Amino acid sequence: MFSVVTWNINGIRSNKNYNTELRKPYDIVCFQETKITRDMLTESIALVDDFSSYFAFSRKRTGYSGVATYCRSSCTPVRAEEGLTSIFGANLNQKVEDYADLVDFTDEEIKDLESEGRCFITEHEVQLPEGVPKNVVIFNLYIPRADPEKPERLTFKLKFLELLNLRAKKLLKSGKFVILAGDFNISHQRIDHCEGANNLEFEDNPSRKWLSEILKEKNDQPYFVDLFRKFNPGRERAYTCWNTSINARSNNYGTRIDYIVCDSEFAKFCTHCDIRPEVMGSDHCPVEAKFDGRPTPAKNLPSSCSKFYKEFSGKQQKLIGFFSKMEKTFTQVHKSEKVKESPRGVKRRFSGQQTMLSFVKKENLTLKKSIEEEDENYKKEECIVSAVIEEKGTTKEEIESTVSPSSSQETITAWKKVLKGPPKPPKCKGHTESCLLRTVKKKGANYGRQFWVCPRGEGHAGDPQARCDFFQWIK
Repeated sequence: MFSVVTWNINGIRSNKNYNTELRKPYDIVCFQETKITRDMLTESIALVDDFSSYFAFSRKRTGYSGVATYCRSSCTPVRAEEGLTSIFGANLNQKVEDYADLVDFTDEEIKDLESEGRCFITEHEVQLPEGVPKNVVIFNLYIPRADPEKPERLTFKLKFLELLNLRAKKLLKSGKFVILAGDFNISHQRIDHCEGANNLEFEDNPSRKWLSEILKEKNDQPYFVDLFRKFNPGRERAYTCWNTSINARSNNYGTRIDYIVCDSEFAKFCTHCDIRPEVMGSDHCPVEAKFDGRPTPAKNLPSSCSKFYKEFSGKQQKLIGFFSKMEKTFTQVHKSEKVKESPRGVKRRFSGQQTMLSFVKKENLTLKKSIEEEDENYKKEECIVSAVIEEKGTTKEEIESTVSPSSSQETITAWKKVLKGPPKPPKCKGHTESCLLRTVKKKGANYGRQFWVCPRGEGHAGDPQARCDFFQWIK
């Protein structure tokens, strides 16, 4: 048996459940949205018992994108490489090869598409039931999301899909089996989206058209099969992703955007594919598939395996290198320190901690008051502190821990407003439950305004357990 699982874990460092998937009897584990760069990689993530691991990192910014493929020791890949093209210069003997003709892409476009760490490819040898060996190429994919507020991201996504299509077809023509596993950021059919039935332009989406095209049955050439729908053609509300900001998972109000797709020939050997919505830890859930066939482990690990990263290779670090790093760190810290003038004209160093007023009003305070003014303010603050103690039932120590003697009258007034807290929440009319306080984050006329809404999660129309339509602005 040959098994694969894919899961967008929404941060490999913050997801506490990703290790449970590695303890299950899967041969290949594909994670997306790892949100780490190589400098963040720890030994516990890179070196997992009974697995070899392979990473694609974002080269644009930290804490963004990224995929990781873990291969069990019984299924080590014969070849492995990062990305859809040869731009990263994999070892010549360990490239997956069969690269597509990229005459329609500029070098700059390819570099841009490959720099977000959205694909890692591994190639495995599998013995089919009739005893015939066959190579299976697995794409671990985190396909870009088309942000409605950023039109350029749709262009980026479509270019990525085109590049993926060219590479996958090239591999199929070479006689290899191909699996596309990961977060596609595409709901294929109306049945795969909680609001699909109400969207009149659903089929017009260009990303959806791309997926429909590769899944379209063709008699004269290979095509791909959505394995979940192969076994569950009519299952409704089978979602893999939910909006956590509206608590949509509580009412299963989501989308199916995570897939395991394989070519039509290898699909004949697939015996099972399903989603696992009971697995928590992310805004996505895993998708698993099983195939007839026995993987044959490679004799040697590919050079792109994390075991061979110099930071995990077990090599002793040279003493001069250690002190070079120490000196570099000291220089960076020294330069980052800020120098300010005190009221007496003496230079003092600060660690960069914000003052209370900058926290409350997001403004920088300047220390330009004379000693006499500071003494006067200190007396005034003592009166305010006493008033806050009486009003809030707190202690002087708690107030003094946040209000310093150098704070101004304006600072104390602002801090007193913070201590007051939000107003008492009203009850929603649909369930008579205490409402939740929300803030408008979308830029526009109401940006920053706060409002009350029903505390329940978003759900399907007519669902009594779903959020009611109560809405009330905070005055």
